Amino acid sequence: MKKFSKPRINTFFIEIIVVILFFSLASTIIVHVFAQTNYDICLNKVKSKAIINSRCLSDMYSTNQDISQTLVRVFGDKCNIYTDNNGQYIVELDYELKQTDNTNVVLIVAEEKTETESGIYGEIKLEYEYLDKVVYETSAASYIVK
Repeated sequence: MKKFSKPRINTFFIEIIVVILFFSLASTIIVHVFAQTNYDICLNKVKSKAIINSRCLSDMYSTNQDISQTLVRVFGDKCNIYTDNNGQYIVELDYELKQTDNTNVVLIVAEEKTETESGIYGEIKLEYEYLDKVVYETSAASYIVK
């Protein structure tokens, strides 16, 4: 009686291919989770710095009521401040909210002043964008007494 043995080499290669596919799928998922976590960490870092920075900007604006001077005092003399067609001030910053060549964060400041019976009412709106996504926005207002 003849026995036919099945070649075991074919099942071994199939098992190896299945294991390689499993690990490649797992590594793809892990890389995606790592990238998303890294992005979230940077986003939260920018948001926390934006909260502190906006408080500083609003306090300085309430004392002098001039947004261009306020931006220069906070970010320095070498800060590039642009204005768009709507009269908004645009400041390009890095994720540490410092003035550098590598810009990831855009600060958009809109100022509105109205004349009231009590004096001039000045209001600024601050909007921080990180990689074209709004991270934090707030507003501050104060009066200039006549």
